[in-house]
Amino acid sequence: MRTRLFIACCLAVASLRAEDLTLRDGSVLKNATVTEVTPAYISVRHDVGVAHVLLQELPADLQKKYGYDPVKAAKYSAADAAARQQIAQDIAQQEAAKRAAEQQDYQSAPPPDPKDAMNAQLQQVQNQRHALEDELDRVHDAQKDAGPVNKVQHTKRHTAWGHIKSITTSPNAFALAQRESELRQQIEDLKQQEKSLRQQLE
Repeated sequence: MRTRLFIACCLAVASLRAEDLTLRDGSVLKNATVTEVTPAYISVRHDVGVAHVLLQELPADLQKKYGYDPVKAAKYSAADAAARQQIAQDIAQQEAAKRAAEQQDYQSAPPPDPKDAMNAQLQQVQNQRHALEDELDRVHDAQKDAGPVNKVQHTKRHTAWGHIKSITTSPNAFALAQRESELRQQIEDLKQQEKSLRQQLE
């Protein structure tokens, strides 16, 4: 009986190729092709996509064509729903077991060593100090090219107030000197931080 039903279903699938499928409620699936037949529904590929159409929603002639039996359809639907529910439960249990294992690994992992964080902080401070020292070297080179901040020259010209003084100033000399002072202070502060961190690590 099952063999005859399977053959009949296959023949039915093969006989329906890209035809409009009209349902009992009047809706139409354009260019529909039946790709699967079950005791409860048929799978249909149509212009909009893929649909699962219950056999009970088909016209009487198509219900007969696909061997619709309300009792068999109900049993199949119940078994299919139970199988889907079991799959969902299995997935949920697997996810719960995975989360529990991750939580256990996290709890059993040794606590982080405070010295690791302190060493990382020390390395960061050293990197900052090295960067400032490199900048200070560049400032020194720029100062050599710029000359002194103020350069006073005494001329031979004499007035009632004394010799005339000629004062020349480099455009960038003052800014470079100010930046040099800032860098020296920042470097000294970082050195103090390094010293404190090293003492804590001992």
